[in-house]
Amino acid sequence: MSKFNIKDKLKTVNILDIIPYTGNAKIHSDNQIQQIKKSINNNQYIQPIAVDKNNIICIGNGRYEAIKQLSPDCEIDVIDLSHLDEKQIKKLRILDNKIISNDWDKNILITDIESIYENFDNLDIIFDETGLRLEDIKITEFEPVTEDEQGQLDEKQATICPECGHKWIK
Repeated sequence: MSKFNIKDKLKTVNILDIIPYTGNAKIHSDNQIQQIKKSINNNQYIQPIAVDKNNIICIGNGRYEAIKQLSPDCEIDVIDLSHLDEKQIKKLRILDNKIISNDWDKNILITDIESIYENFDNLDIIFDETGLRLEDIKITEFEPVTEDEQGQLDEKQATICPECGHKWIK
């Protein structure tokens, strides 16, 4: 049986001893740093920054910036990747940044949002609290219809009351 455990790779360091990776290809906007700060405030620090043998960030530049803004002189747990060589770390940086994308199963995402917020009445709150954007939840996957089918969709449908038989057009 395989064992996936990071306990032996965790170490505690002062944030002042962590060195940002200046060659990071991933761009972190101010808005994204604010979202990370909000997530840390709401959910605590649960995704450690990973550093190499010199405490240079391998993964987590955005989290580093957010934590520095929240608490400029603090101790945090980091994942020690000193067992990896420079090429492995560069590959890991690229892979980690590539994996973090905005590809969503929109049906599952919408179900999750509905289970948290009950409805989509206040998109500003949903977007603010989750960092999502309208394009993340907008479902645009549908089959186009023919001109004849469009005409049928535009037709008014009669509704008949089952109690009194009254008929009205929607």
